[in-house]
Parts: sequence; structure tokens; C-alpha cells
Amino acid sequence: MKLKAINEPFIDVNGTSLCDYITTTKRELTRVFGEPMDNWGDKVNFEWTLLFEDETDTIVATIYDWKNYDYRLGDDEVYEWHIGGRRQAAVKAVYEAFAKRGGQPTKEVTNA
Repeated sequence: MKLKAINEPFIDVNGTSLCDYITTTKRELTRVFGEPMDNWGDKVNFEWTLLFEDETDTIVATIYDWKNYDYRLGDDEVYEWHIGGRRQAAVKAVYEAFAKRGGQPTKEVTNA
């Protein structure tokens, strides 16, 4: 599965929901996936939207903080980020892309 787009307005995240978590820092996610979308909503401060594709499938995933009302989340603070998607395959796609891009999670995936 190839990561085709990050934080592009055409990525439709409607219908996604929590599938699992990735524990790492905002700095590490930013290094791997670029700058997050800031202050996306009243319950999310930072979000990355990801589009994965291959010859037969398309997967949309999100990585976001949830109800972390402390807007001062430090760049190096370890946090349990939510991974959203329409199905569990989003979790595997996120972890694979994270690893391929040199990401270092603090804790492994729990439900892939």
C-alpha cells in the first residue's frame, strides 16, 4: 500500500472513526508526515489525514489527538495518538508508512 497524499483537501475523512492508537511524539509524527493541520475542531488540535492506494484498494486514515484540551502539548511529549479509519486496514497502513519513513513509535500497535 503506497502513501499517496497527506493533508490534502480532497481526502474525504467522513465516516472515519477510532481504530487504534500510535504512541509517539508530535515531533516524530511531524518529521515523518509533515506539519499537522492545527486546531481542526473543538475536540481535535492536531490532525494528519492520509490517503493510501494500490492497484486494488484505497484506504483513508487519520492521526489525531482527541479531547486533549491542553493546547500546549509539547513537541517531545509522548502521547497516545488516535488512528482513525473506515476499517482496521487503516491501522496497518499507518504503521507501515510510519516505519517506511523512519518513524520510531514508543509502543507497538495493539490491534492490527
